[in-house]
Order: sequence, then structure tokens, then C-alpha cells
Amino acid sequence: MRRDITQMLIHNADVQKRVGGIFPDYVILDNHFNVLSMSQNVLQSIGFSLDEIIGQPIATLSRTSDLKTQLEERLSAGYFEDVPFEIFTRANGTMIYSISGFYLGLIADINGVIVLRFRNLDEINLTYERLEARTAEIDRFVYLSAHALRGPLATIKGLTNLVDKCDDRQEMLFLLNQIKSFSEKLDDKLHRLIYFAEADKEEESSVAALELDFIINSLNSSLRDAGSVDFPVRLECINENRLVALDHGGALLSLLRNVALFFAQLPKNVNNKIVIDLHAENCALEVMMRGSNFNLTDSIKEKLRNVNFGYSEILNFPELINCYAAKKIMFKLKGSIQFILASESEIIVHMTIPR
Repeated sequence: MRRDITQMLIHNADVQKRVGGIFPDYVILDNHFNVLSMSQNVLQSIGFSLDEIIGQPIATLSRTSDLKTQLEERLSAGYFEDVPFEIFTRANGTMIYSISGFYLGLIADINGVIVLRFRNLDEINLTYERLEARTAEIDRFVYLSAHALRGPLATIKGLTNLVDKCDDRQEMLFLLNQIKSFSEKLDDKLHRLIYFAEADKEEESSVAALELDFIINSLNSSLRDAGSVDFPVRLECINENRLVALDHGGALLSLLRNVALFFAQLPKNVNNKIVIDLHAENCALEVMMRGSNFNLTDSIKEKLRNVNFGYSEILNFPELINCYAAKKIMFKLKGSIQFILASESEIIVHMTIPR
């Protein structure tokens, strides 16, 4: 049975609609190397609108005068990959793109099109630089962690050797107490490191959206467990009864809990309280947690002003572990968090979380 091949072909217009699902950064040309379509990502990076670009020769966007000739030569093999070209921007600057391309001829319009994939090398290089900085930060953290753990461990080993040689009971009890003390210090450092490592793990939740009562009860429970029994969380300025479900509802709850525990660890006065202010918009959830009536020492203020939330800071300021954990969780939520000294006794934590 013969099949009508035209039913298996797609039209030029369909190609322009569907290629974006394969390549987020694309340019489609006709056989004369004029622009038929361009992805929004590429348009935004070069600063032009599609109306300004469509129908224009691709060569008008390049510092290379023979761009069309180069593309023709490279397409003679059917396709090419990752060739750098300078492309003009609307601001009279240039951006370097790595371009790959191929002919797409299996279409009903016979003439076919040329599909180019653009990769912004400037953005890629910036990403590499950020990754290298992140890697260097982690390397420093591993180095400092090893030294922080090695100190108590070396002391314990030394005390153990003295115990083996000790005959006096009183002296032995003293050495054993010292071993216990340094063991507790070592355990505390390990606990903080493990806590931070697991801070951004998802919490299981059986509800589709986090209800406000559930959040408040959970935070108060955490504060009671931390020894702050008479330290209520009061809800203020709510503009909806339920938080719309987020992609990481469990992470959101962990974030708020760590901020609450941060407040719980501060030196307290009488009538301490945490007020939560929620504003849920279509694109983001804005949360303000305000802790008031705290006895903020100069040391704490200085740490909050200068802390950069790097991995190594956990070892420098271990009492701010919940700050670092909240920052790590927020990184996963792709939002922002700020710790603001509002007054001598008040701290505001401002969080913005995409929805």
C-alpha cells in the first residue's frame, strides 16, 4: 500500500513554531540567508525586536562581512557546530556567539530553511567564572573544616595517650573529663556541618498548599523544641488564608523555620516576639519576619553587617548556623533573603520567593 509522503511533511510556518521547543536560542533563515524568525532569548540579548530583524540578511548583524559565505561553506557538509562569530547589538556593541547550524529540507514548502543555534559565549564564560569561584569557596570550606575538626581530634588523641600512662586516679579522672569536653566540641562541630549539608532537603508535606495555621504551629513547635517556650510567633498582615502551592513547599517551611530559630538563638529581653507579614502576588511570595525586643550586642550586629554567607563562615560564626541554612535554602528556591538591622533591638528578615 502506497503512502502519501506529503502527510509526513511539515510546513515552513510549523518549523518556525516548533523549533523553539528544541533550541531555546535559535535563528531561522531562508535559503537566501535572510532572517525568518529569531528566539526571544537572542532578541533580548542583542536588543532588537523581531519586526526590526525579520527579512534582514543575517550578514547585517555581524562584524564579519563574509558571514553569508562562511555559513554557506560550513553548511556544505549539511551541518556545522560551535563556530564563534561576533554579532552586533542595538547599543552598538558586540557579543560573541558560538553558532551551530544545519539545513532542514524535509518540509512541504520544498525550499527548506536553515536552522542556527546561538550560544552566548559571554554568558557561558561568566557562568564558568561563577562555577570556579564556587568551587574555590567549597575547597576553602573543606580545608577549614578539616582543620576545625582536626584540632579537637588531635587533642583527644593526645589525652588518650596520657591516660594510658597515668597511674593516679585523680589525674586520670581529670584527663577523662577533658576527653569528654573535647569530644562534645567535636560532636558540636560535626552536628553543625551535617545540619548545614541537609538544610535544603525537602520536607514531606501531605497538603497541596501550606496553610498559614500549619506554618505558625510548626514554627511554634520548633521554638518550643529549641527551649523558647514563651516565645510566640504572631501572624500579622495576611492577605490570603492559604499559600498557593509552590514547587518546593517543604523547602519554604524549612526556610521559615530556620529564620525563626535564628531569632530564638539571639539574646532575649522580656516580651520578645516574631511577626510574620505575608504578601502573595501572582509571580512571587514576599515574606517579612520581624523580631523585636532583643538584646543585640555589638558583636552580633557586626557579624550580621559583615557576614557574607559563604561556606567558610559556618566555622567563623557557628552561632549563625540558621542564617547560613536559610541562605542555602533560598538559593534552591531561586529567591532572595536579606537580614536587616532595623534598630538597636529589632531585626527584619526580608524574603522574596518566586511562585
